[in-house]
Amino acid sequence: MVTLLLFFYYRDRLGITTIGFELNRKWWLLLLTGFALGLFSLGVVSLVMVRVSIRYIVSDIKNIDWLTALAGYLATGFTVALIEECFFRGFILQALLKDTKLITALVITNVFYSAVHFLRPTAVEGIGELHLWNSLCAVPLFFKPLVSDFMQIWPSFIGLFLVGVVLSLAYIRIKQLSLPIGLHAGWVVGIKSLSMGTDVSVGGGLWANGKVVAHPLGWLMLLVFILILGWPYYLNGTGKQVR
Repeated sequence: MVTLLLFFYYRDRLGITTIGFELNRKWWLLLLTGFALGLFSLGVVSLVMVRVSIRYIVSDIKNIDWLTALAGYLATGFTVALIEECFFRGFILQALLKDTKLITALVITNVFYSAVHFLRPTAVEGIGELHLWNSLCAVPLFFKPLVSDFMQIWPSFIGLFLVGVVLSLAYIRIKQLSLPIGLHAGWVVGIKSLSMGTDVSVGGGLWANGKVVAHPLGWLMLLVFILILGWPYYLNGTGKQVR
């Protein structure tokens, strides 16, 4: 949140005049469309996972208080989507697109986007007395899981990178944050609902991984989005977008 506020304060120096907020009918329509697409696509992948026995429906699914759960998921989904899209697409991506090629901006933005999901504050437990030197020593420990656990997290890293590319292309196509916020929120709500109503039936290797973003089925869904959103765009010699 502090970083987001700093970016907002210095947006003029970054050459950012807007982060895509125009609260009109089109904005809300795109938000709802993105949310519906996110839920629907996640639902399709979830259904396939259940059909091929990668996940199974929990036995007490009828006893789950879905109304309360979904209210919490919606609040979480739209809050996370709003903050992350403002920061990564509204500021980081926009700032990079001022001086870099599209592909470069996409890679930098979404490697960063994927990496921050694996920062672990618990890695700094036991650092000792709180003072400046210990605080500086603790900073690299936040990034330790990216190295020490990379063999376990790399499928999720790839999946989150692809998620970021889809959201970035959605922003570039529409020039507003409404569509990526809706997509992002739909996927968060879908993933949380999936984790509530189903469980992983098989553990182990990559193809048996029950996590949507870490599974090739999830990657396939995201690649379809990338093809659809990126199809009208090509790169010329200068790296600028042309139709």
